Order: sequence, then C-alpha cells, then structure tokens
Amino acid sequence: MATVTQSQRSYTLLRAQFGASLIILVGLVFRLRQYAAQRSLWLDEAMLARNIVERSFGQLAQPLDYNQGTPLGFLYVEKLLTEILGNRDYILRLLPLFAGCLSLYLMYRLGSYCIRGPSTFVALALFALSDRLIYYTSELKQYSSDVLVVLLLYLAAAPDLEGRATRKHHLLLAFGGAIALWFAHPAAFVLASIGFALFLLYVARRDWGKLRWLALSGLVWVASFGLLYLASLRHLTASRGLLDFWQPAFMPMPPWANLRWLTDALRYSFVDPVGLSTSLMGALLGLAGAVLLLQQRWQWGIALLLPLFLTLAASGMRLYPFGGRLLLFAVPSLLIAIGVGLEGVRSVLRRTGALATGVWLALVVILLWGPVVSAADKLMKPPMGEHTRPVFAYVQSHRQPGDSIYVYYGAEHAFRYYAPMYGFDLSDYIHGMYSRPEPLKYLEDMEALRGKGRVWLLFAHVHTGSEGSEETFITRNLERFGAKSDELKMPGASVYLFVMDK
Repeated sequence: MATVTQSQRSYTLLRAQFGASLIILVGLVFRLRQYAAQRSLWLDEAMLARNIVERSFGQLAQPLDYNQGTPLGFLYVEKLLTEILGNRDYILRLLPLFAGCLSLYLMYRLGSYCIRGPSTFVALALFALSDRLIYYTSELKQYSSDVLVVLLLYLAAAPDLEGRATRKHHLLLAFGGAIALWFAHPAAFVLASIGFALFLLYVARRDWGKLRWLALSGLVWVASFGLLYLASLRHLTASRGLLDFWQPAFMPMPPWANLRWLTDALRYSFVDPVGLSTSLMGALLGLAGAVLLLQQRWQWGIALLLPLFLTLAASGMRLYPFGGRLLLFAVPSLLIAIGVGLEGVRSVLRRTGALATGVWLALVVILLWGPVVSAADKLMKPPMGEHTRPVFAYVQSHRQPGDSIYVYYGAEHAFRYYAPMYGFDLSDYIHGMYSRPEPLKYLEDMEALRGKGRVWLLFAHVHTGSEGSEETFITRNLERFGAKSDELKMPGASVYLFVMDK
C-alpha cells in the first residue's frame, strides 16, 4: 500500500510539473513574440535610453534628465549591456526580457507555497497571460525587473515564513534584500512587510534567536536604504515633473475625504496592471483570498498583502504613485490572493454535490477568457507603439542633398537616439516647437520652412486635443506654402515630404 501511495504521489507531482511547464512555455511564447516584433523605442523609452547611452556610469547616479526615475542597479546593468554588446534597442530590452521570462518560473514556485490545489495553475496562467506583464517584458523600463526582484525576495523569505530557516537563509535574506533595494524601488515596501510578518511570527513562537537575526537583517536593510536615499531617492521625491505627472495616482488625504478614489483604485488594479477583463470578480476573489490567507497562513498574508497598503500610504504622502505600471510589482500578490480565493470557492462547492467541478470551471473560464483573447490577439499582431525606425529608414533612403528635416517635438527623443544609426547629423535638423496651450504658434514653425525646398516632417507621439491632432493641423496649414509629394505612415509614427516652393 505504501508503494502505491508513493507512486500516486510521484504521478501527481509529475502531472503538476508538466502542467506548470506547459503554462510557463505558453507564457514564454507570448513574451518572446512581443520582443521579436522589435518595435521602436517610444518616447518614454527613448528618453531613458538617451540617459543610459549619453552618460557615464558616474553620471547615471545624478538626477536623470527628462523626468526619468529609474533604480540605479537597473541603470548600471543597462549601461554595462550597451558597453559590452553595443547600443541597440534590442540590447537595451534584454534585461526586461530576462526578468519577464524568469519570473514565470518564480511565480510558480511562490504560488506553490501559498495556494493548495489546482487554483495554483489558474494563478500561474493569469500571470503568463497578463497583458501588462507581457508588454513590459519588452519595454526599456524597470517594471518587469520590479516583478522579478519582488518574487526573489518572497522566495528568499519563504524558509523563514515556513519556519525552517537556517543561518544561510538569514544571510541570504539580509544581504539579498539590501541589494534588491537598488534594483527595484518597491522592494522597500516588500521588505518592510516581510520584516513585520517575521517579527510577529518569531514573537508568537518566542524564537528569540531568529528574532536577533531579523534585527540584524533590518539593520542591513535600513543602512542600504539610507545610502540609496542619499544617492537617488531624495532627488525623485523632490522631482516636480514626476510629482505633477503622477498626481492622479496619489491617494487624497485624508482617505475618507474621497472614498470613491480609494475603491476605484483598488478595484481597477485588477484590470491594470493585473490584466483581468472583469475587475469585480477579480476584486471579490482577491478579497476572499486575502481573508483566507490571513486566517490560514497569516504570515504569508501579511507579507504578500501589506505592500499594497504601504504603497497606498506612500501615495498619500506623494512618495510613490498607486496605479498602473508602478503597481506591476504587486501582480504576483494579487494573483495569489485570487488563487487562494478561487480555491476557497472550490472547497465550498465540493460540499454541494456533483455540479461543483462544473461551476468552478465556469469561474476559471470567466477569469481566463479576457486574458486569453487579449494575449492571442497580440500574439498575431503585437502592439508596435511609436514605430519610428521604418520612418527614419525611409528618410535615409529617399533623402537628397540639401533636404531639410523638421522633427515634431514628440518625435525628438526617438530621433536623437536613432540618428547615429541612420546617418543623421544632430546639428542639421529643425526642432519643432512645443505649443499645446497656443496651437496657432505652430504657424511660426511653418512660416520658417517657407522657401526651403524639400522638407521632411517627422512625427511621433502626436498630441490630440480638443481641436484635433497637431500633426493634421501642421500638415494642412503647411500646404499653403508647399505641396506634399510623399508620405509614409507607420503605427504611431509618420513622415511627410513637402516641396516648399512658395
């Protein structure tokens, strides 16, 4: 009988590993497909890319230009990659790609600690199919590596949270956490939550030896955070441009002054960044899962869920926005809460009779349907954003001696990043003015182009306001001074050739 039981366990484990491997493989296909599409750097990426390639390692420690706020560790790895492998957009995206792919396996490992039953695979599938996780795996931003760092922290803390840590595990968590702070800003929220959960656990068990190790870890984390604050974070928290941009994502204070903001922000987080098409179901399952986690495995519940509330508190103090891509680090925790909630529903349904499995499967299908459709659609047609490279290549191959190039202000950072690759002289182009509040001032730019012969106009990241697209406004008014003789339109980018003979 014991041999049969062992065989059954081996078969169950093998089947679980096969299922997890299949889901991970599907997630890898979606992420590699997005990366292989080789979309051009869009405005925000181009601004960060310029900081990376135009600065030395030492200069990267200074406040970044163009309202960019990126962990120093991420910047240094990116700089090192360009120094070793060359300055290309696909090189700059290697770190996010690596982080996004490795996170799939780590998510399975973390889910196995917290979710008991087949809902583990549902949470992993939602992670693999998440629209935002797939997208940011090939974006020159730190959000994909934020997820990787957070998963590594939870897995490093797992032996402690499970009550079987050794000295090696304590040291790994202490110094791994100190390093993690330099690679992911949200690591501060996660480490604080892990530390609090472990403090309560050790006090409850009267394990004073491990409490001393935790105190040592806390000192190492605080020292690392203090150095990081002096080196980088103090500049970010004082950046007027970043604070103004993220203003809608800061919780109103006091919170009860605008409860609608709070409930909407929490509920909508299941759409963006989690990637569900039904925020209400995600929020209800997540709430149920949070309650069950705190009841059944409270130390994991605190470690996984407290970062959300710390992030909310930081947003109220205008220190860290609560919303969108800056919450991507919380996707593993939210999906685990959903998985635990879904497993709780399955346990209740099993007591009701034969229809239990069918009802549970229906819930799973509803949860997965939106992410599956979205991922499949983007597998066939990956989003290309502001695809400027073909536009620049077209100008390069069709440009004649004496031609002028006018660069719309929204396309300037991409143009300046790609210019050396397409033979454009950065001292020989016309910089388009920024005049959103007063669109009629663009007429001054157009007047300055009169009589210049052949002029190429490059557009990307075009602003569309109440009066329509600035691209349309500029090109239509330019026809008063010349004739359009050529054009090329790509996703999010375009170029026009005007002969200015009036």
